[in-house]
Amino acid sequence: MRELYLPLLALHIGAGATSLLTLVPPLVARKGGALHRRVGMVFVAAMAITAVSGLVIAGLWIAVPLAVKPPSSPPSPEQAAAQIAGMRQFGCFLAYLGVLILQAVTSGMRAVAVGRRRAVHGALVDRAMAVFVLGTGAALAVAGICQGSALMIIFGAIGSHGGWHDLRYHLRPQTERRAWLVRHLESMLGAVVAALTAFSVFNAHRLFGAALPADLAFLPWVLPTLIGVPAARAWKARYTRGGA
Repeated sequence: MRELYLPLLALHIGAGATSLLTLVPPLVARKGGALHRRVGMVFVAAMAITAVSGLVIAGLWIAVPLAVKPPSSPPSPEQAAAQIAGMRQFGCFLAYLGVLILQAVTSGMRAVAVGRRRAVHGALVDRAMAVFVLGTGAALAVAGICQGSALMIIFGAIGSHGGWHDLRYHLRPQTERRAWLVRHLESMLGAVVAALTAFSVFNAHRLFGAALPADLAFLPWVLPTLIGVPAARAWKARYTRGGA
């Protein structure tokens, strides 16, 4: 199992690093210009690979946790049970982040297709994605209630709200000429926030080490959202006012 897991993890890390390196040029370049389109496609491809590989990794963490991350020494039954429970809970988080990233980049590209008249607004595939995000978010929140995990409840609620917002968007006719652009910006910026959340969580120990108290261990999970969502809204407002 490790023979599969380690190359998959390397692919995930490489794609994640590529997405982080390519997220700035599309934000600052002229929208629709060559730099925006070319680097943006690299960003989208890297994000999609990151999301799909992350979903597979999360699935392995949930299904066979001790096979992919075996303990350095034989654990007691209690230690093994605690490690399995922790990895499975973490796997649920990572799986949902993968779902959010994949849905966001797909929605962003679908919005461009609608703007170019290559797709119709509110197509069945778009509604299905929104329902899927809503449902998986609700499932994560319910699992959080059962396990007493506030983070699972919060992330599930945020995801469900996003899915509901998307579903309402696709069910309503969009008469604004630039509605597709707003949708594109919202989706891509949402993907960035989700990706930065995954990066923050994966690298929390390297970034903070022992300096992060146990009662603040939730910060790597929520900090990208607390900073990223207001920043994304401000960035979107800049362009929807005709700034680019």
